[in-house]
Amino acid sequence: MRSQKIKSGARRQAATCNGLKKRVRDLAFEQVSDPRMAGKVDYPLPTILTALVASMATMARSLRMVEQRTGQMALKQGQWMGVDARIADNTFGKVLLDELKAAYGKTRLFSLVTTDAGNTSCGIAGKTVSLGLDYFMQLKSPQGEIHSEAQDVLGHRRNSRAHAGYTDTQNGQVVTYHLWRYDLGEDGWLDWTHARQLVRIQRTAECQRTGEVTVGNRYYVTSQSPDALSPRTALAISRAHWRCENNTHWTSDAELMEDRRRLAWSRHPQGSLVVSALRMMALCILAIARKLSRFGYSGETPSWGQVAEHFLLQLCASNPETKAFDVV
Repeated sequence: MRSQKIKSGARRQAATCNGLKKRVRDLAFEQVSDPRMAGKVDYPLPTILTALVASMATMARSLRMVEQRTGQMALKQGQWMGVDARIADNTFGKVLLDELKAAYGKTRLFSLVTTDAGNTSCGIAGKTVSLGLDYFMQLKSPQGEIHSEAQDVLGHRRNSRAHAGYTDTQNGQVVTYHLWRYDLGEDGWLDWTHARQLVRIQRTAECQRTGEVTVGNRYYVTSQSPDALSPRTALAISRAHWRCENNTHWTSDAELMEDRRRLAWSRHPQGSLVVSALRMMALCILAIARKLSRFGYSGETPSWGQVAEHFLLQLCASNPETKAFDVV
């Protein structure tokens, strides 16, 4: 009896319309207030949000493609989604840039921005602070003088003088982290008037099998003062930045190909935040469907692309006209 249950479970397919309905209900879009004027609304906000997430789950990579998806979904699954025809792409653009910005703009979903060195600049740091946020930015040689200053004041510090440190095991290596910080005071440093600390984090990794030791250093600048950002919290933020990049954003980039879009969904800072939140919702739906699905012939877990393709087949009707082909 037990083996029969396992065999039956191995053929599950969770990338279904009912599965998507349940996951969309979990998102509770009906609780999001709609700031638009009621008399000028063709589609309620939950319908638009559902269409966006469903389109993202079927690998739509632009608002124009979302418009096409809604036309396909209206023919096959439009009733439960509330979509009775194709929704114009400018409708989604209007929501992302205006109404959702108004609804989510003051939610304070985060208060600290972290960046790698490629996105670090004094201008971006100043813009971040002007928005009421703090920053924790990595420094490398392209940042010029402030990177050199960080090396000068922190590069010679010894492990025994570290402000924080810890050791753990990662992939067969014993890894030790040490952190040093330098207080820039209330005036910052040169043009970085909003900067309050420079930080150096050293990572020492010893291979348990070969005994080989590698040492690397990263430097950071932050707008948070030593009183507001402790050494241990700074270590945690540094690790969390790369965990977010390697776990969540890598999947979004590699599987949803978010960095390969020719046109951005939204160029407004708050609109981009909304798009990112919706994309993460779509990614979670795909992850749940993938976790619960198995191929009947092998019992293997399908790939991200296979799950998205199955959603596409389940949700969308085929649109191409074939009469001209039949005549030929």
